[in-house]
Formats: sequence, structure tokens, C-alpha cells
Amino acid sequence: MIETTIKEIKEAELKAEQMQKDAYQRGKEIVLEAEAEAEKQKKQTAQACKADRENALNEARRKASERSREIIKEGEAQAQALIDEKKSAADAAADKIVDMLLAKYCDK
Repeated sequence: MIETTIKEIKEAELKAEQMQKDAYQRGKEIVLEAEAEAEKQKKQTAQACKADRENALNEARRKASERSREIIKEGEAQAQALIDEKKSAADAAADKIVDMLLAKYCDK
């Protein structure tokens, strides 16, 4: 009976030791899996950030291009208005000079 008890105790100790080794091994596996998952998430986050940055940059470029076209269009309209104004003033001045010359040389 004592031998049986000693044998059962030894078997229980061996079983406990094996369980401890298995638990330790499983713990190592869990840590490795967690590290791999963390690395995967880190890469995914970096890719998402890169995509977000590229999207934001493309949107900023699109808005800048749109605003640039608006500014150029406004500038062209202002330039045309100035050209028209100066042409009108030049035509008026030319008409005045013609009138003065006609008055001076044709009235004699």
C-alpha cells in the first residue's frame, strides 16, 4: 500500500512536472503569437497612416489646384477689365486728338 501511494505520488509529480512544462511551452507560444500579431497590427497601422496621408495630400493638391484655377480666372477677368478700360480711355484720347486736329486744321 505504501508502495502504491509512493508510486501514485511519483506519477502525480511527473504529471505535474509535465503539465508545468506544457504550460510554460504554451506560454512561450502565446507570447510569440502576440508579438507576431503586434507586428502585423503595427504594419497595418503604418499602411493605413500612409494611405491616409496620401489621401490627405491628394485632397490638398486637388483643392490647391481648384483654388489656383479660380485665382487665375479672377486675375484674367480683372486683366481683361483693365485692358477694356485702358482701350476705352485710349480710344477716347485718340478721338479727342482727332477732334482737336480737325478743329485746328479744318476750320481754316
